[in-house]
Amino acid sequence: MGGNFWSNWTSPDSKNQGFVDFPYVFTGGQDNLPWVKENAWIGWYGEYFANMSLSGSPVLTRTDTSIDFDWGTGSPSVLVPAQEFSVRWTRMLTFTEGMYRFHTTGDDGIRLWGDGVLAIDDWSNHSAREDTADVFMTAGQHNLKVEYFEWIVYAVAKAWWEVAN
Repeated sequence: MGGNFWSNWTSPDSKNQGFVDFPYVFTGGQDNLPWVKENAWIGWYGEYFANMSLSGSPVLTRTDTSIDFDWGTGSPSVLVPAQEFSVRWTRMLTFTEGMYRFHTTGDDGIRLWGDGVLAIDDWSNHSAREDTADVFMTAGQHNLKVEYFEWIVYAVAKAWWEVAN
């Protein structure tokens, strides 16, 4: 289970209001505080922009459980135009040590970073296509970032990974 709660923590939201989506679990305790915060986000923090350059203030921020979108000729939200928009997703994940194969599929531009290092760079206008990169991850927490832009017609954005054999 997960959801929202109020905090005085400085949130990443554009208005810095402190209302954030934190993962928490119901412990089933008998006290008055049965909800316990976990130490990780549920999903990706998405910032949606009404332009292709990820510039200015986002018109929408939300937590997406995964990056697995095929909007067709539509839009991610009524707040986001169906053409010429962009998205930046960020999250922190814990990996075990090993080689991972990261995948992206974008129509149009998409790129992926691990700990600030660009691993996939397909930042151009094109139909949907998949890109991959093999990245060695040390054990522990790592920052991931995916950026995407939609130019015209179809909008597809996907990112995932697997242990590389």
